[in-house]
Amino acid sequence: MKAFQERKDDDPMAAKNRRHIWEMYGDVRAVNTFLLAFSSFCAIAVIVLSLVLLSIYRRPPYILTQDEGMVMWRTTEVFKLRADMIGQFLRTTLGVIYTSSPSDYDLSTIAAYLDPNLLNKLTGKQGETAELRLRADQRQFFNMLGFRRVVESKYPQFIAIVVRADQTIMNESRDANGNLITSSKSDIVFVVAYLAQRNPTPSNPWGLYLVGIEKGTSAQLQNVWEAAVPIENTKDQKNNIIKP
Repeated sequence: MKAFQERKDDDPMAAKNRRHIWEMYGDVRAVNTFLLAFSSFCAIAVIVLSLVLLSIYRRPPYILTQDEGMVMWRTTEVFKLRADMIGQFLRTTLGVIYTSSPSDYDLSTIAAYLDPNLLNKLTGKQGETAELRLRADQRQFFNMLGFRRVVESKYPQFIAIVVRADQTIMNESRDANGNLITSSKSDIVFVVAYLAQRNPTPSNPWGLYLVGIEKGTSAQLQNVWEAAVPIENTKDQKNNIIKP
């Protein structure tokens, strides 16, 4: 009888071993709290992952470039115009266009940066004067000194930049005794460059194209230079602020 009483006392259904309703409710509440916390964590994780995927989907595509045998990923900063990028673009293109030697004038290195119509025009014009340069043994050098933004341009659909540069023309000849004589002349010139902003490509990561140029002397374009403003904090063709 005593053993039976002990077994009865160990029975979970015994009265003294039964749990009260409020104790069972406490267990259910603890489980619900855990499930709520876990569900909230999963929901936040899904939202974060969705935002990451959306940002990756909407960002501009990366461009692979090759530099001295090393392939690197460019950042998206390359697609945002800056004043230093525009300056480098102008030095590269105008430097090649306005630099020539008697038998050498090659625009192939900047063909990806020039509008096809402008490229054909420049190639044809230099081809016409190639014989004259060869006969006169003439060399021409172009050194950009500064650039500004033209506010009131006759082609508002483009980014108009006026460039101030030093242009040197050297001629070599021989005197009656066969001695080589070199004469040079330097002038301050101004060039108005019209730029179009397009989608960057692997061959043109700047996304800039030179669509037109106007060259003049100080007397012709001095007023344009004085009326121009610094290019910083002006807007590009995509209505973005051009930073330094």
